[in-house]
Amino acid sequence: MNLLSLLFLFVVFLNPVYGTLQEDITSYVNIYRSNHNSQLVQYSITLSEFANNWANTLANTNTFQHSGGPYGENLAMFGYLNMNDVDFIKTSINMWYAEISKYDFNNPKYDSSTGHFTQLVWNSTYEIGFALSKNSKNTFVVMEYFPPGNIIGKFNENVFPKIALPIQPIIRPSSPIISNGSYTQNITPILILPPVLTPVLPPVLPHVLPNPNHSNILNPFQFYISVISFTAYWMLMIFLDQ
Repeated sequence: MNLLSLLFLFVVFLNPVYGTLQEDITSYVNIYRSNHNSQLVQYSITLSEFANNWANTLANTNTFQHSGGPYGENLAMFGYLNMNDVDFIKTSINMWYAEISKYDFNNPKYDSSTGHFTQLVWNSTYEIGFALSKNSKNTFVVMEYFPPGNIIGKFNENVFPKIALPIQPIIRPSSPIISNGSYTQNITPILILPPVLTPVLPPVLPHVLPNPNHSNILNPFQFYISVISFTAYWMLMIFLDQ
């Protein structure tokens, strides 16, 4: 493992922002997958390290092509857009999923115009990894999938129609380029994030202290007053007897 790999693992494990990104993006992918009854995926450090190395290669060479690695792979490339890393990756996912409009569920098979969508929701896939890298001109997003999807003859058992009441992130049009290895296409989405639901917590009941005026147990102050009063009473009685 080289120095760059160690640095990547250091960032993944110790950077709380990156940890949040892992969970956020994995959950976002699982929204789309759950809409098709596909099994949910888990985040993989191994796949993300591979994606990070390839994203850096694309940024350093300013090229746009597949790695040819052992995993399923979706890519996206953006020109200058004023978005943060999470939005770049989510916008890529939205673009890939938007290919559903071209997929024929009655004739399930591979097509170059729907390859990103089918890999994204491929049921047998259970791990993903992703990374983003930038140069002065472009931003590159890489997502890896294991086991890889788009296996000829397996589409019917891995790409399911959308359920009746799906959770649907909203897509609006911009200008990135995406590729699945066999074609390049201009698509124009801008990400609109799904609403963040704020959980309603049950009310916190106040802890009511007993009213000391109604208590059958004397507090220390009351006890001392009682002792002093009792002592004064008996001293008065002794004085009067004399």
